[in-house]
Amino acid sequence: IYNVSLWLFKHIKVHFETKECIENFPIGSLVLVRAIGILIDNAIDELKELNDGVLMVGFLVDSSSITFIVRNNCRPTTPKIHQMIQQGFSTKGKNRGYGLYNLREMVNSNSSLFSEIIIENDIFVHKLKMDR
Repeated sequence: IYNVSLWLFKHIKVHFETKECIENFPIGSLVLVRAIGILIDNAIDELKELNDGVLMVGFLVDSSSITFIVRNNCRPTTPKIHQMIQQGFSTKGKNRGYGLYNLREMVNSNSSLFSEIIIENDIFVHKLKMDR
């Protein structure tokens, strides 16, 4: 088990976990890095806005898939999921709001990639599943 915890900024704790070393991913490295970057960047932005909270990142592996999970605290006023994935939607101002839209486009153009977003009890969870 790979398990790392650290503090990001003053009041934001980051926890990373995976049970095994993953050497080969079923999608291209550019797509993987862009997708993970979008998810982690959005989580950090939200936690900075809250000035508190926990960012949990992990990989779950089984025989048929690899699932990347990002979980973070969020505001009670977090917009609805269908709004957040629209092109240009942002809570941070103009000329922003392309991250989740771009991620949705990557998922739609890759038949082995799936995305699921859940918001419950002020916790935002984004799962990115890659079929093997």
